[in-house]
Amino acid sequence: AAREPVKALLVPHGAYGSCGAVAGAVFSRVAWAPTAVMVGPNHSEEGQPFGVAAVGKWTTPLGEMPLDEEMARAILRGAKELKKDARCHEQEHSLEVQVPFLQRAGKVKRIVPVSVGPADIEPSRRIGESVARAILKRGEPALLVASANLTRCEPLSDAQSKDPRVLERILAMDEEGLLREIAEAASSMCGAGALAAVMTAARLLGATK
Repeated sequence: AAREPVKALLVPHGAYGSCGAVAGAVFSRVAWAPTAVMVGPNHSEEGQPFGVAAVGKWTTPLGEMPLDEEMARAILRGAKELKKDARCHEQEHSLEVQVPFLQRAGKVKRIVPVSVGPADIEPSRRIGESVARAILKRGEPALLVASANLTRCEPLSDAQSKDPRVLERILAMDEEGLLREIAEAASSMCGAGALAAVMTAARLLGATK
């Protein structure tokens, strides 16, 4: 099947046994770009609440993935909340589980891992704006990857009642409404702040749906 040109995608970050097929199905449908800006939560709460891994490379069983250091510096400069910090990624799985999918495709050459802690609209928007500015300044397409799970550790009936409300806000590209809906529905979604940042960036890069 032809790959779709997209500004951003949303993939889950649970164990491969439960989430791998979903993530793989998403990655298999999208057109690639040289750099992937990956935004996810910090489960361990170690390091900075909003941190960018900006130097070096990440290693998986499939090999090495260099960090896009130039892009990382540009993103760091654009949002006061963001700090250069590798520690917030050291014990975190939400982004590292996505890297083998990018390596397997062989088209993404560099990554920028961004950790977004508390799900507050203003920091998420500023981070999303900084990401968009950095991509626009380079003048080269980049793939935005939001790593987030919807309802977790709850009965299926809860997911069936909560997730459609959350997905409606995502499809409407309404990041503020997304965070409000999560609070009102008492959703156990993980990674809402990261997703809100990516939604902001995608819209500024021209996404309309």
